[in-house]
Amino acid sequence: EKSEKISTPFLVMLDEKIKTNSSDPEPLLQRAYLHAIWGNEADCRKDFQQALLLSTNRPDVYWNMGWALLNLGRFQDAQEAWSKAWTPKEGEPEPRWVPSAMAMACWKAGKKNEALAWYQRAAEREPASFTSLAGLKERISNWNTKEQAWLIEVHDAWQRTYLGRSSGDILKRRLSGKDSNAPCSTCR
Repeated sequence: EKSEKISTPFLVMLDEKIKTNSSDPEPLLQRAYLHAIWGNEADCRKDFQQALLLSTNRPDVYWNMGWALLNLGRFQDAQEAWSKAWTPKEGEPEPRWVPSAMAMACWKAGKKNEALAWYQRAAEREPASFTSLAGLKERISNWNTKEQAWLIEVHDAWQRTYLGRSSGDILKRRLSGKDSNAPCSTCR
């Protein structure tokens, strides 16, 4: 379904870039995200399909697609797009964006336990960014307000759930420096 036609100077610039260099997927990715923010799913998907045809970096397209789908409220689809953006490899951690993005998508899809487990992973990998609300707000300051609110929801639930468990106690000891040599249970 198409929403009301919206135009901004940035969109006009992207349209011009797409016309002058039709082989560049980057402006298509940016325009697709704008369409998602505005609720225009049909044009969003059309731009992503074109970007996939043009791109030599398909993981980048799927990463962007995941964010767009998340903003369209297509949470399961966002998870599926993000799962195409990275391939798990034995002994290698996933990219740093994966735990927080998956936590947010799972949370909004109603998969609360899975969301909290992903958030715990983010907190263990980057404690300064994910254990305190101030650190989280700094980490996601360039996200749109909807995305920020959603991850803050997960953070609040994580604080109520995980910080009362032994894993939270371990994390607190690591942050205080009292247990700095203990291996992280999920970090590699």
